[in-house]
Amino acid sequence: MTDVETFKIGNIRYKVENGSLVAVSRYSSATDIYTITQTAKGEDKVEFNDVEAFRFLAASGFHRLRNSDEAASGFEFIRIDDGIIDRVAPYEVRDFIRDYINSNCKSDLVLQFFAKRLSTIMADKQLENLAIIADDFNHFTSGVQRTYYNNGQVEITANAITPDKPISQVWRSRIVPRRFKRVPIIKDIQKVGDNFYIEYTPQAADCEFLSFLINTSNNFYSHDTPRELSDAETFEWIHHIVNKITTLGFLLCDYKYASERKAVIIQDHLMSEVGQSHGGAGKSIVGNAIGHIVSQFFIDGKQMKRDDEFLLSGVTKATRNIFIDDVKTNFAFENLFAMVTGPMYVNPKGKDRYCIPLEDSPKILITTNHAINKANENATKRRIIYMEFSTWYNPDHTLVDDFHHMFFDDWDDEQWNLFDNLMAECVMYYFRSFENSWTREGVGAVPPPMKNIELRTLRQEMSEVLYQWAEEYFDPSGTHLNDRIKRADLVASFFEYAGGPAGHGVTRTNFKGKIQAYCKFKGYDFNIDRPNSDKAYYSDWKRTHPDESFIGSDDKAGGAEYFKVYSPAKEKELKPF
Repeated sequence: MTDVETFKIGNIRYKVENGSLVAVSRYSSATDIYTITQTAKGEDKVEFNDVEAFRFLAASGFHRLRNSDEAASGFEFIRIDDGIIDRVAPYEVRDFIRDYINSNCKSDLVLQFFAKRLSTIMADKQLENLAIIADDFNHFTSGVQRTYYNNGQVEITANAITPDKPISQVWRSRIVPRRFKRVPIIKDIQKVGDNFYIEYTPQAADCEFLSFLINTSNNFYSHDTPRELSDAETFEWIHHIVNKITTLGFLLCDYKYASERKAVIIQDHLMSEVGQSHGGAGKSIVGNAIGHIVSQFFIDGKQMKRDDEFLLSGVTKATRNIFIDDVKTNFAFENLFAMVTGPMYVNPKGKDRYCIPLEDSPKILITTNHAINKANENATKRRIIYMEFSTWYNPDHTLVDDFHHMFFDDWDDEQWNLFDNLMAECVMYYFRSFENSWTREGVGAVPPPMKNIELRTLRQEMSEVLYQWAEEYFDPSGTHLNDRIKRADLVASFFEYAGGPAGHGVTRTNFKGKIQAYCKFKGYDFNIDRPNSDKAYYSDWKRTHPDESFIGSDDKAGGAEYFKVYSPAKEKELKPF
């Protein structure tokens, strides 16, 4: 036993010193937490030394943890042991004392004393004598991510992944309950011009989660209809893969760069009617994957209430990710603005409200089958990193069809290790993207090709009812497209089609903005006979913006306002020369 530095018996760590067992965490004192004295009648009695008891508990790593540096009250009990931090209940503190007494004392008198009186002499109120400390255990560093496994810390930078480093003062919830062994998956990612190139290692073929990311980035064919891709299609596919890799790295990186304080939103690539849901694409699997690496707080998006004051009850400084799964149509993302770019206020049930500073607050991941409300507004755009999922996986073709088992639940140790290595590499390439400005300076998460996301946003912005009406009203075979029409006549036609002015979100006031959204969605132009907001006229502007929609200013005459929805393609049909 003398060759072993320390070992545990029960909850207490010991060492051998001068041939005797000594509690390693024992406060250095000749006095124990109890003494045996005699009564006036000469009988032995036990006296509890509460001062020494609290010194013993403090030396054993027990403390009160303040809920927030700003809180006037509110705390919880913790223990720091072997560099690992655990929350403990009051009874666990008493159990520690009981284990110590049972392991170190053979006196029946003492054993009976603590068996009968421990719950009284160390009542919950008494435990408030433990010293209170602040939660300053997070030491996040720019360009460095530290992830913790059973066999040590893994340090990740832009150029290296280094395992087997020692662990010190880390929440147990942050320790991944697996062993990490370095196995390279992605050999290199490079950006040349506007295109990305990925080189994989031989082990990459065995990594199922990488195959999943590759499949869900393929927007060009399904599993049963493969075809040759053009160079442009191949580069777009790779771009989606790099988006997923660097965005996963962003989510797994504790440090928050001031230039990239954003939430991640995962949407479908498939365009559909507003309100229509296409599940089964695998979006939630990404959230589950994050939860297998970091401490995660889950929120059911379908049950989420806008005015729920206890929404974040359970989120702490140890929480590294909030996963809001499957939010509904017209989700009010603006309600999360403050917590994305500022401190996070938590109102736990039955406890004092507390604040998690921005630098310590968790990152947010949202999955949805719908466009985000007001996604075209700058305040929303600058707070979102998108990830887009193909229809490779769907109700008719699932993960089991490709891999013949479920992810996570059915993985063996080898597959878990490949997954852990890929996640570490996601962080590494996120850092590398940030350092090399793959997108632009101050950004590490590479955005996906945005065309479908922008179209989905426009379709939701205009409303599905207006879109269906406009498709009929401005049918190219009719006479309304490219014609100058009174706004009042257009509004009247739409309300007649929609069954009145209510129930669809379109009003006389916002009608123009929704028609402009329709023009952008279809690739049409609006009011081409008027200059745009930059005072540019259509013919001049269009030459340098051939793939964008021109939006002209108000066209008013004779007390009326006019709209012209203009299709260059129809004009070319009517006047080919």
